[in-house]
Amino acid sequence: MYLNFSIFNFFLKRERFDKFFFYHRPLWSKKYLEFECDYYNYYFFKFEFEFQPIKKDHGGLRLELNILGYSLDLKIYDSRHWDYKNNCWEE
Repeated sequence: MYLNFSIFNFFLKRERFDKFFFYHRPLWSKKYLEFECDYYNYYFFKFEFEFQPIKKDHGGLRLELNILGYSLDLKIYDSRHWDYKNNCWEE
């Protein structure tokens, strides 16, 4: 499942990116949590939701919210890659 709604900054003259905070830790076997706060002035507003736990490299949950350039990004994902040929996780 994937959902994205965004309004880009049409007054933008120069992109700016600043990272304020990044947190990463293992949750359980091959599953990880990432949380990030940053500033990216390309968007006035952005909401992005993705949930694909299998059949994708690093599959899992991702949620991003950006308001006036200030962004929060949460990811819970699997560290493995998907083997498309055998339809399973690579070991």
